[in-house]
Amino acid sequence: MTVSRLGRALSGPPRVIAFWIAFLTFEAACYVYGYLVIVIPCAMSRAYRERNHHRAWNRLIGAWGRSVSRINRTINGVTIEVEGAVPHGPCLVVANHQSTADIPVLFEVFREHNLKFVVKKQLLRGIPAVSHALREGGFGVVDFGAPHKTVRDLIAFAHSVGEWKGTPVIYPEGQRTLDGSIARFRETGIRLLVSETGLPVVPVVIDGLAAARTIWDFFTDLPGSRCRVRVLPAIPADEAAADAAQLPRRLEAIMTGELTRMRGAREAVAS
Repeated sequence: MTVSRLGRALSGPPRVIAFWIAFLTFEAACYVYGYLVIVIPCAMSRAYRERNHHRAWNRLIGAWGRSVSRINRTINGVTIEVEGAVPHGPCLVVANHQSTADIPVLFEVFREHNLKFVVKKQLLRGIPAVSHALREGGFGVVDFGAPHKTVRDLIAFAHSVGEWKGTPVIYPEGQRTLDGSIARFRETGIRLLVSETGLPVVPVVIDGLAAARTIWDFFTDLPGSRCRVRVLPAIPADEAAADAAQLPRRLEAIMTGELTRMRGAREAVAS
């Protein structure tokens, strides 16, 4: 993918204004669409809900992620380089988490998949269109202050994967890292999702977006960023399930080593 003409042409306040107009307009459209096409009809008709609830949310969530990624590429001039093969069919994606911007990146990389993330409870409020989709769209929710409830909710999320024919995504670090390095993995989420979904595990390493940790950083630090995404070979479902107890540490070592190699190669090219 290459930097668009608009992304190169705009800078400073014009870029900020263009980004906000595009982003907020699309957020508003998604919010209205969610209520008019999904929430209200599903509440009024059980038959409509059974036929359309998951399919409609999958369509809206995927459109949101890919469109936000396009906005970032077009206006902020972000480039995305993908290495490795994206698997066909549902899988469990385990990715490192550098920035808010890497969420739409995954939607673009896994564009043929129905992605739903394991998210923090705090995100269920405060971001109108996004929070609405997280509450209604069938995402997995973790509450670090209520571990027993989190386990129950993650099991329910894992069991729902077959209903929405999708690919769950988990950030096992539990939060965005300050410097883009890979933090210690939390083990419970990976173990539960591996055991309860029966899906192959696909490790994904993302680098290049650590400077833009929040949406507010998009204006100062995201423009012109080069994001590299390395999709590593899948771990077969039976192998992952048999090794579920040790899998979090194994994935952490694999992904940490891969990020080190990616950065080393980048520094070698730069020098």
